[in-house]
Amino acid sequence: MSDKNHLSTYHVLLIGIDRYPPGYNSLEGCVNDIDAIENLLFEQPSIGIPPDQIQITRLAAPHPNYKSTSRFVEQTKWPTRENVITALQDMTGSAVNGSDRVLIFYAGHGDERQWIGSSVWHETLVPHDGEKIEDLFDVEINMLVGAIAAKTSDLTIILDCCHSAGATRDLSGINPTGNLRFLQHQIGPVPPPDLTKFGASPGTGTARAITTGMLQAPAPNYLVVVACQADEKAGEGAYPVAQSTHGVFTYSLLNTLKDMDADQRAQLRWADIWPTMLATVAARNAQLRQRAQHPWIIGRSERKIFGGHWEKMDAGYRVTKRTDSNCTIGAGTLMGITEDAEIAVYGLEPRFFPPLGTPEDQPVARLKVIKAERADAVAVAIDATFTLPEGARGRLVKPGKSERLRVSLKPEGTPVPELLAK
Repeated sequence: MSDKNHLSTYHVLLIGIDRYPPGYNSLEGCVNDIDAIENLLFEQPSIGIPPDQIQITRLAAPHPNYKSTSRFVEQTKWPTRENVITALQDMTGSAVNGSDRVLIFYAGHGDERQWIGSSVWHETLVPHDGEKIEDLFDVEINMLVGAIAAKTSDLTIILDCCHSAGATRDLSGINPTGNLRFLQHQIGPVPPPDLTKFGASPGTGTARAITTGMLQAPAPNYLVVVACQADEKAGEGAYPVAQSTHGVFTYSLLNTLKDMDADQRAQLRWADIWPTMLATVAARNAQLRQRAQHPWIIGRSERKIFGGHWEKMDAGYRVTKRTDSNCTIGAGTLMGITEDAEIAVYGLEPRFFPPLGTPEDQPVARLKVIKAERADAVAVAIDATFTLPEGARGRLVKPGKSERLRVSLKPEGTPVPELLAK
């Protein structure tokens, strides 16, 4: 089998919200996103987990003209605040044990709200009952996720929305293609939530003593993957071939995994695909004429994309054999790997790279980069041929050529000294 924990249950909560109440801006790609993730889990080549070991919970508000491809349409519930909370609380009960995996995937709007009597802005996800918005605040989410993490540390949360370290998904650019994923028309402070229902003591029931910021613990025992930085916007747009709309981040994830078999998908770590994800997101933003977004990870990038056994280690760059003399480095100029850079190659041991130049530092090979693209690079052995070890990973030990900075002179023809003198 592809993983030590193959008999564990994979609990998957998929939340996609396209339709919002009258007066608010609706979306088009969020239910597409959760349908695509569901298909990835079940359709061949899938992810190496038997379908009967995957437990799906779906909360969806589709666009009125959207026809879902989900196998679970009949069991799908509306994404009300109560239903979202119940789905999360269900994962804190006896159904989840320490060997189980949990995936929480959210695509939809988010927002930032103030509470009455407070100057603090709180990040929110935005469930609703079809008529009114029902914010789910950062402090509530933190407590719910903390309770799940107390049951199993094999927990991954993916937020394809903007402010997604905060929480709003939108487009903003010059004539962008796609829809805004930024909730509009919420005005004024709201009453604070009562957190005692989530286990807070009465003295903190209004969340005054609870840390704000959604899922931003410094060293969580779970993984959070977000579509963009806190001060950016996360976009959606039409898929170029199928003409169905997806979030830029979800599109990039699907595109990265599409040509891989089940075993490859099961073994991939977030660190292995991150350079490709960054490059694909940047290209997709440009294609849709959107401002750039930069996905990021909270937690350990050595964790596998779809959960499973992992160990703490320096992730390094993935190294694979290209030919008898060349290797491919799973990182490129976006990660600072440029032509003439030198990469030391290690196997699965040591787990953490020793200080350079010490007796403990014994790489199996040293490579020199001969070609660098945005997401990967080609390198050749400096000394002699070698056998690439299992789980080969590299680290930069000598910088290469700096990327060239393109400069445009305006007005053209003006001598550089004259420009500098101004």
